[in-house]
Parts: sequence; structure tokens; C-alpha cells
Amino acid sequence: MVQGMNVGAETIETVPETAIRVELMAPPEAEVIFLPTDAAGTPGQLNSEILDRLGLPIHLPSSAELKPGYPIDKTPRGLICFIVTVARRPTAEALRTNFGKALADPKIAGVTSIWVPLMGTGAGRLRHNESFSIIIDALEKDHRILSGAMRVVISVPEEISRDQLRVMAERVQAVSVTADISSRSGAPDKPNLSDAVKSALDHASALGQTHRTTREALSTTLLFFALSDSQSDAAPAALRNDLGADFFSTAVHTMAGDQYATVWKAYFGTVKELSSPNKLLKQLEKTQNVVLVLSKAAALAGPERPVEIDHLVTALLKHEETSLRDKFPEMGITADQLLAEYKGARLGQVVKKFNNDVAASDDRLGYDSYADAIYQFLIHVETPPPLGISIQAPWGAGKSSLMNLIREKLDPRAVREKHKPSITSARSSPRLLLGTVLRLLDRDEEFSINSGQAKHCGEPKRLWTIWFNAWKYDTTEQIWAGMVDAIVSQVAERLPLLEREKFLLKLQLARIDDGEIRKRIYDRVVTIWWAKVRAWVLAGVTATLALFGLGAVKPDLPETI
Repeated sequence: MVQGMNVGAETIETVPETAIRVELMAPPEAEVIFLPTDAAGTPGQLNSEILDRLGLPIHLPSSAELKPGYPIDKTPRGLICFIVTVARRPTAEALRTNFGKALADPKIAGVTSIWVPLMGTGAGRLRHNESFSIIIDALEKDHRILSGAMRVVISVPEEISRDQLRVMAERVQAVSVTADISSRSGAPDKPNLSDAVKSALDHASALGQTHRTTREALSTTLLFFALSDSQSDAAPAALRNDLGADFFSTAVHTMAGDQYATVWKAYFGTVKELSSPNKLLKQLEKTQNVVLVLSKAAALAGPERPVEIDHLVTALLKHEETSLRDKFPEMGITADQLLAEYKGARLGQVVKKFNNDVAASDDRLGYDSYADAIYQFLIHVETPPPLGISIQAPWGAGKSSLMNLIREKLDPRAVREKHKPSITSARSSPRLLLGTVLRLLDRDEEFSINSGQAKHCGEPKRLWTIWFNAWKYDTTEQIWAGMVDAIVSQVAERLPLLEREKFLLKLQLARIDDGEIRKRIYDRVVTIWWAKVRAWVLAGVTATLALFGLGAVKPDLPETI
């Protein structure tokens, strides 16, 4: 499963089926490009050169973004993962830790190709063979490499000596033996399949048995048509309702257009799709290619997760030894183009499904049914708090947009911003006076907060929401402090001005001694009173002098001789 090494005109071969390739000055072409950097994000010779070759600005993440050790940036040329190799700890340790963590990051869980240079060999002062060894150590533990589901290009510089190249070739050869054994014996005979994938296989079997030209086995071509037909009424509900299947069907019909129906007719002998939900006659036997596709999809999913439609589509379109490849030119597309379009839909780049990659409050993704179901669940009388709901989806698939939709149903913007602070409202609204504060402190006046949002008969139940981005914070202490600040500030903004001041006062009273507040209020009152009295006295004296002259205040002294 690991390819040999390109050494100029000479190639050191290992095994035919390849997953890792080592090349001199390999061009940076892959779904994920790895680049080294220091902890401060200083542009170096290697990362600057590669970014320039990719046509990207030479702009590295900040030190705060680099703190986890491996920020991943989405660019027009794919994902760029910056690996911190120069930090306070030794370079070898930093490279081993951060590269290993980056490979396990969920953002790159479904990728099928990566490009890696020898990292840490500049300012980090690692020898080339040390960097190569650390990178190979991490790769040979990756289940995607062992199954052949992900291809890796390791780029080495021109100054590599032939002795070093020989050592690298031997290491690649050793990994190839391990990978080959693992791919043959380590993959499960029966992968853990999601309901949507099981339904896709059932739908493929039904398509193969209910058309004029019947099929004896479940092939990759049948599986492709089943996924493309996933949004028809005949498709099983689990497949029809799967978001990945919806994206794939949309991508196929958008790209192929009328040619799709032509290829369908040539394959099935009819232009008609199944007109009613299929009744599976029997489960067709899977071809060896379908078995391999399912195995690669299972490798993409990992040992702990079931195979989803996303894994199945990626493995199907990446599988080359199949007659399905002959169908794509007939539709005017290629497998790589279709995969890119599908991944674009998953990342929010297909116009039909997405307008842009910015979270929105209007339903651009067809998520309103999900938002309404979650809303109804949250406000249901039998749903007891506290409650946590996690929304899991790939990067860019619309998690924030779905949360915005739910928020708008629970807590519409018009309600949230009813008492939003403004200059005009601040001038005309009642304020919290010192006398009121003293009465509140003496408990002479009820200390209650009126939200100003009384519920009227017939209105739906409203819940207040707080929007908090935990990813902005690095440590647990910062997260808790940031959450408290978000709650206090967003609750305060919703209240009328007077109630807002009472709310903030009540919070302060919980932290400090109310006796100290009384003392300061009294001091303030005396200061203000004396300032006014002194002004009156001065004004009176001035008026007296003006009216009667100095004689009015001249002292009566005895005559002296």
C-alpha cells in the first residue's frame, strides 16, 4: 500500500498499490498541505515559498492561533495546516506531538490526499532523516494509510544525499509490508454501516431487479445510480432524508444535466425510474469492487464510527478499478470533478445549496424542518431542563446557520433587540436615582427586575438565548469567564434602561458590602449638598456687597486716639 521513492530518474519500487509516495521537490497538490512554522507565526523560507507557489498571500496565523500547535486554514487551494515545529520544547517533540494531533483532527478526517514536506529542518535544526522518521512514525499509525484510503506525498529537498535516500527507501519498504498485511487482514468483513448506507445498498439491489435490464450482482455502477436516485419517491426514507445523499444527487444532476437520463436509459433499458417505494426482492451479491469500496469507506469512518454516506461517496469516487469510471465521460464529467462538486456542497460552495460560507438566520440550506423539530422539543412541557444538544457536522456544513434558525424560533431578533441601547432612548428613559438606590438597600422598595417583555395571550413560549463562541478562548478559566461575561452583557442589553441599571446594581451587591455603598452614597450627597450651599452663600455675599457696598459689612470698631 506504500509507493516507492522517486530519486531523480531512478525509482525504488516497493509494491504496486500505493498510499505513500516520496518525491524530490514534489509539487504541493493535495486536499491538505502541511507547512512548518514557529510559535510566533514568522514567515520562513519553506512556508513562504510554498504559499507563493500556491498563489496565496504569505500570511501566517498569529501566535494565539498557533497556540494549539496546528491551526488549519481553509483557502481557495484547499486546507493549509501549519505545524508548530519551533517552540519552547525540542523541535523533534514539537513536530511529533503537533503533527500527530493534526492527523487526528476531525477537520481532515475525510480527506483522501495530503502533502507533507520535511519539517523542522530549518530553524528547528532537525536532520533530514530525523524529520522523515517522525513523519513516517505518525503516518504508519493512521488507519487511512493502512487501508489505502488516503494518499500521502512526502516532499524532500534536492540536497538530500543518496545515502539518506536509501535509508528513507528502506523505511518506506518496511511500512509497505505492514500496510499491506493490515489492509488484507485488518479490515472487518462486515463494516459498521449507518441506516442511510444500508438503505443505499437496498435501493441499488431494487434498481438492479426492477428494470428491463436486470442485474445479477450489486456493482459500483448500481451503487452510483442508487445514490444519484436518492431523492426520488422510490428511495427508502433513511436514504432520501440523508443530507449527504441529497448533496450528491444534486451535484450529479446539476453537472450531468440531460446526459444523466441518457446514461440511465442505456444502462437500465428504460427512462423511467421506480414509480413507487421499492419492495426489495432479494439482496444482490456485492461485487469485489463494492466490497473494496465499503472497506475503504470504513477506513475513512474510523473504528469507532459507522460508515456514513459521505464516506461511501468519497470511497466510491476515489476507487479507480471499476467500470463505473466509463460512465462519467458519457455524462460529460469526471470522478474528480464530481467529488470536488460534492465536497463543495458539503463545505457550502454550491450555489444551489448555499449562498456563502457565512452563518445566516434565513433558511438557505433546507434546515428549517430540523430547526422546527428541535424548537418544538425544547419548548415541550415534558422536556425537563437542564439539557444539552450537540450539533455535529463537517466544517462549513451549516452548523451555525442551523443554530441561528433555532434561535430565531426560540428568541426572535425583534424581541431580543426591543430595548437595545440607543442615544435617543437613553435620553428619554427613566434612570436609577440615588434615593431609589438607598430605598433598595434599606429594603424599603422591592428589588425586582422587570424584563419589559410580558407574555400576551396566544403568543408562543419565548426563551431567552445567549450566543457564546467557546472557540475564542484557550483555557478552561477563560471559557468560564467569557461565558459569564456573555450572559451578563446579553441579558443586560435586553432590559429597559432602568431595569438594566437595577440588574447591574444587584449583581454588584452580591460581590461587595452594601454598607460601603451606603457610605459612598452619603459622602456623595454631602459633597453635592455642600457644593450647592457654598454656591448660595457666595451668591448672597456677592449680592450684599453689590447693593450696600463695603459699609454693609464694615466692622464696628471703637475710636482710637
